[in-house]
Amino acid sequence: MALLDRPLADVRLVGGRGRARPAARRHLCGEYVELVPHERIVFSFGWDPTEGAPAIAPCSTLVEITLTPEGDDTILALRHTGLPIGVRDEHHGGWGHFLAILATAAGGAVDD
Repeated sequence: MALLDRPLADVRLVGGRGRARPAARRHLCGEYVELVPHERIVFSFGWDPTEGAPAIAPCSTLVEITLTPEGDDTILALRHTGLPIGVRDEHHGGWGHFLAILATAAGGAVDD
């Protein structure tokens, strides 16, 4: 859990909105719903309506990340709810990509 001991989010940001651009010309956006240091992050998720972006309205789905200590390791569980069926596979692949990067940085493994 040492990687996540560094502050990544300020708990005063609940209700704060963020935007990112993980793909060319597509912006995702969301709002922090719940932040519990070292335990849980919940945020809304969606895409700005731009050409090529998945048809998911801004802040219309929910992502929940939970961290559970297990010996010297930490189990990270990610649950993304509210996704339309037609975009689930694309988002599953996207989350898998970014979780693999996180696991490499943390020196761990990713289970599907």
